[in-house]
Amino acid sequence: MLVHNLDKMEAIVRKNRNLIWDGYDVIILDKHHNPVVAKNAKFVKGKWWRTRTIPLTEQGWVLPDDVRKA
Repeated sequence: MLVHNLDKMEAIVRKNRNLIWDGYDVIILDKHHNPVVAKNAKFVKGKWWRTRTIPLTEQGWVLPDDVRKA
């Protein structure tokens, strides 16, 4: 899904507790059995998470299918 509107993306991030902002990029926080050893590990909200980044492109944000839409 392509989101090209900032207000729509803000609504999606607000409604999904596993999404956070990193500048204009969005970070997906994934549960993992041992995220500390993952190369994309990040300490957020008092826990270690495996993360995936959804970068802002010229067209907007391209959301993977496993991210809930608002």
